[in-house]
Amino acid sequence: MKTVLISFCMLLLVIGLSAIDKLVDFNNPSNLTSQFNDGFPTGAINMANGGLGDTGGVMIPLGMNDVWTLKTGCPVPRIGEAISLSGYFYNDFNNGYGGIGFSASNINNATADCQVVGVPYMGMNFQGGEGSFLNSNESPIVMPWFSDTGDLPLYAWYYVWFYLERQLSGQFSEAFFINSSDINGNIINALHGFSIGGRSNPDFANAGMIYPYFAVGNFRITGFDNFLVSYNEIELPVEMSSFTATVTSQMLVNLQWTTESETNNLGFNVYRSSDSNISNALKLNQAIISGTNTSTTHSYNFTDPEVENSTTYYYWVENVDFNNKSNFSNYITATIDNPTTPTITVATALRNAYPNPFTAASGTKIGFDVKTGETATLTIYNTRGQVVQQYSRSQGSQEVSWNGIDSHGNVCGAGVYFYKLNTTNTSITKKFILLQ
Repeated sequence: MKTVLISFCMLLLVIGLSAIDKLVDFNNPSNLTSQFNDGFPTGAINMANGGLGDTGGVMIPLGMNDVWTLKTGCPVPRIGEAISLSGYFYNDFNNGYGGIGFSASNINNATADCQVVGVPYMGMNFQGGEGSFLNSNESPIVMPWFSDTGDLPLYAWYYVWFYLERQLSGQFSEAFFINSSDINGNIINALHGFSIGGRSNPDFANAGMIYPYFAVGNFRITGFDNFLVSYNEIELPVEMSSFTATVTSQMLVNLQWTTESETNNLGFNVYRSSDSNISNALKLNQAIISGTNTSTTHSYNFTDPEVENSTTYYYWVENVDFNNKSNFSNYITATIDNPTTPTITVATALRNAYPNPFTAASGTKIGFDVKTGETATLTIYNTRGQVVQQYSRSQGSQEVSWNGIDSHGNVCGAGVYFYKLNTTNTSITKKFILLQ
């Protein structure tokens, strides 16, 4: 069994922030594959020996870029609450990165410097002479130590700890430190520690569940062990079983959510945004929607009447307890796509050509309507009954332009011409005059 000793101050930090600890010690060779999703399998092996105390650990080939994400997640901290993550890295070569953090997805890919790609995340990375705070919503914040202490010594174990505390709805403070360790996981020296506040990541805050990960890149880390997650068990005042949005034929959005039980629940607020960023959302209800505080199923309804066609909206429900602490649901979407009612032409009609008379230079336009469900032919004749030009059209309101050119491309002479509209049930003829 591995023994992990840390300083008294560090122990207070870990105990103070959480009631739940999840430890993966990799003593069982199946731990890596059964408990983690491998973003880009490249040959890491959970060995039965090696690692801390020679009781098992993850052996990682040099030169690989990969991230392993715990399959089971934990809730995003509420405002004023925190979560931490730690692990032991074996530093074998001085040209690459290690990193840990939390992602909104339980399977991830990362760049060579351990930055998760494509999903909201927050974490840290380190190399020999510096570390960085990582955030999918902001640029990395680099924390150097090379000028003071040089690179991390090679061929040694390092205990890396990352801490995340939620300050506001979409803002967090972060901290990390790196300590040297012996082969049994006992801390030798506290080497580097940093903290930073005001880090914005609304999408991460709205993720609901987040998933701890560890990552490596290029030529540095060849071993990993003792992956520990510590967090508060959030006892929510509301157990919500469903949240749905329905668009009505009157272009209203009906929201409905169902709770299975409620305790200490003041009530609910409804928020809407045109994107998935909760910090852009507006509260829709003027007064809080009172909770029932029962242990039985109860459904709530709210109608949003102020929506526009061809628009997608994002909705959240916030439940607020009597201590004024709140928690947001995951968002749902509603797309307003109300096609216009098709125009029905009830009768076939032929309108007067305009202008009339006309010249070849000005041309003339002939408007007509074709009854819904029918097709029509508009034919232009000369006074001898010869077809000069002909057009076929479908149902609806139509218009044809004619500039005195026949169907063979010849210029027609000045004189009187007739235009005739034919459908299955209708035949209408009118005349116009072509001038020189």
